[in-house]
Amino acid sequence: MLYQHPAVALACVVGAPDEHLGEREEAYVELEPGESVTEDALRSFACGRLAAYKVPERVMFLAKLPRTGTGELDRHRLEQQIATDLARATET
Repeated sequence: MLYQHPAVALACVVGAPDEHLGEREEAYVELEPGESVTEDALRSFACGRLAAYKVPERVMFLAKLPRTGTGELDRHRLEQQIATDLARATET
């Protein structure tokens, strides 16, 4: 749904671990070249189009989302990257 925003080239929503809820929605976004948009603007965009429980709690911007050899979004690699980043954050 976030990919419908004109500034967004590619978006992926994944479930991230949450100690209270078990899991929460997080979006990872790659912007179109030369475009900019804020996290709040994308969340507002989503609020007008999705049920409240489907709106991502956080939106993270990445220069490039991981892709497979055929150019498709590599969701598995993105989820691994998130788990690695989370593990590093909890170690410190």
